Amino acid sequence: MTGVDIIMSDFSRCFGCMREITEKNPCPYCGYYENNPPESTLHMEPGILLSDRYVIGRVLGQGGFGITYIGWDSTLNLTVAIKEYLPLSMATRNTGSVTVSCASKENKEDYDYGLNKFLDEARILALFGDMPNIVGARDFFRANGTAYMVMEYIDGINLKQYIDKHNGKIPWDQAASVIMFVGDALKEVHSKGLLHRDVSPDNIFITSKNQVKLLDFGAARAALGMQNKSISIMLKHGYAPFEQYSSRGNQGPWTDVYSLSATTYRCITGELPPEALERLEDDKLVPPSQKGIKLPMNVESAIMKGLAIRPQDRYQTVAEFQAALSGTEYIPSNSDLWTPSPETSKEEKTVIYPHSENNNKFQTAVTPSDNIPYKFEKKHRKILALSLVSIIAVFLAIGLLVYPKIAQSSPEELFSEAQDLIKNKDAAKGFEKMTLSANAGYAPAQLGLAEMYLTGTAGDQNATKAAGILLPLASSGNPEALYRLGKLYLNGVGVNKDNNAGIQYISEAADKGMTNAAYELGHMYEEGITTNKNYAKAIEFYSKALGYKDSDARKSAIIEKQRVEQEQTIKAAEEKRVKEEQRRIAEQKRKATEEEKRKQQAEKQKVTVKAKTEQALTSGPTVQENTERNNTLAQKVAERKKQQAEEDRLKQEEAERVAREAAAKKQKEAQNTQDTINVIKTIINVIN
Repeated sequence: MTGVDIIMSDFSRCFGCMREITEKNPCPYCGYYENNPPESTLHMEPGILLSDRYVIGRVLGQGGFGITYIGWDSTLNLTVAIKEYLPLSMATRNTGSVTVSCASKENKEDYDYGLNKFLDEARILALFGDMPNIVGARDFFRANGTAYMVMEYIDGINLKQYIDKHNGKIPWDQAASVIMFVGDALKEVHSKGLLHRDVSPDNIFITSKNQVKLLDFGAARAALGMQNKSISIMLKHGYAPFEQYSSRGNQGPWTDVYSLSATTYRCITGELPPEALERLEDDKLVPPSQKGIKLPMNVESAIMKGLAIRPQDRYQTVAEFQAALSGTEYIPSNSDLWTPSPETSKEEKTVIYPHSENNNKFQTAVTPSDNIPYKFEKKHRKILALSLVSIIAVFLAIGLLVYPKIAQSSPEELFSEAQDLIKNKDAAKGFEKMTLSANAGYAPAQLGLAEMYLTGTAGDQNATKAAGILLPLASSGNPEALYRLGKLYLNGVGVNKDNNAGIQYISEAADKGMTNAAYELGHMYEEGITTNKNYAKAIEFYSKALGYKDSDARKSAIIEKQRVEQEQTIKAAEEKRVKEEQRRIAEQKRKATEEEKRKQQAEKQKVTVKAKTEQALTSGPTVQENTERNNTLAQKVAERKKQQAEEDRLKQEEAERVAREAAAKKQKEAQNTQDTINVIKTIINVIN
């Protein structure tokens, strides 16, 4: 089977809970039965080993875009969750196989695009792998015609389930505690120039150890079937703010603030806020206190401001919302500044999905021309359209008044102007135009903006923001972005140091024809920089560089390849000589050890014999001791003889006494017999 090493038939853990067991069917911990057929032909069989490392267990869940399994990391000995890309509308899997394939040729392009966006999501989650309140990606890879994302496995329930267990709502202080942890997670997300855009109780998890985790960063998924390859946003009514219903809505941290506030409202009231679009015409949002909920005034004020319809009327950062919720003073910091990554600034297609708490509404996706739910009445459409037109008109007016020249410039022109300004030592204005060009999706400008953040050309040196810009650009396959992002991972600049990720990114750049990337990889493998020395790999990448167009790099690669090949030959001969020398030395040591052991044994024997001899010479008795000993023995012998004579005398006397008594008895018996005879004779005589 492609991408699969073995089926772990002798796996000693339960495929249901991944605990180590000795008896199966059922598992004593979770009751799972093995050997039951999968519930669906789309599910992989438990026990399959992926990537020589991950053992597949039971299915944890299945959605429209994929399947999630419980798994076992055999390298780290750790339970994990493994998410498989498998869009139900387009993918299929034959029974008994692990290979996933597109169901039709017509959807192949969309399937591949969705696969790439799945990997983009994994790369984003990898940025948060060490964050305590975010379930990040530990690993991701392609196999079996699809892709996999390995995440932390968490045991517990989501916030919606927790609320349901407590009669549909919880006290405000409990809710605030959870929301604070979620806010910390969102601040980390925003610091990377990204947005979550799907904050709700469904995506907030409370572990069995009472930890709060933010889940599901799949709000930005491929709009499958769309030729423009835009991003699709999963909207949950009641939690989604007004700007998320528009393809060009002004989204930022304030967008997640709205969803976070809606989640807080849901926790303490047991009800969802009215849908944002409905509130445009008639805002019927009721403060919690008017529903009989007792809570501090600052908490209610924070929730209501966070739920403001207009983005500018809300808290602009999560930190500001947290301060208001806790009743503390908000002190702005540089970390609160919002710089969107290119990924968040792409044009998006809005897709309306039904929420589990309101399944009767909006059960089909809208088209790109609609951008509003199809069931809205005409008056709602009209109001929304007028609102959007007004907002856009205001923004355009401001833009034309403030930046008349910029409004007339293309991204390419902005980029060129930015370069000229930077050359002329006007980095601040150059930064502005570089940002505008980058936000318009112009790749050279995105690279330039990332470089400005790395070098601090405009005064704001921020490697994290640079990495946030490079990540989606690298995900799109840009060789330069791949190369630069790989260097950041190797050096731990702006991201957590990760040699494997760095090498992977640079390798992808080399595969896309970047000579410098191929040359640098060859050098890294040759010298053992951030990886083990591997002359075969070094020659491979030097050879790859030879096939590229960069003449200087080709010349260097030729020289380096020849040198490495020579060094490899010399190293092989030297290794052989060293091994032979080591074998000879080892044999000498063995013989010397045996000789030393023999000498030690002989010396030990000599010492033992000498000691015994000396003991014999020094431990014998003296003449006097011998005389005294002999006298004592003679005395004991005489006493024994005397005792024996006395015993013999007594025995003799006893024997004589017994003989006398026997003779007397015999004589008496004879006399009695004679007396009896005499009596008989007398009687006879008398009778006669």
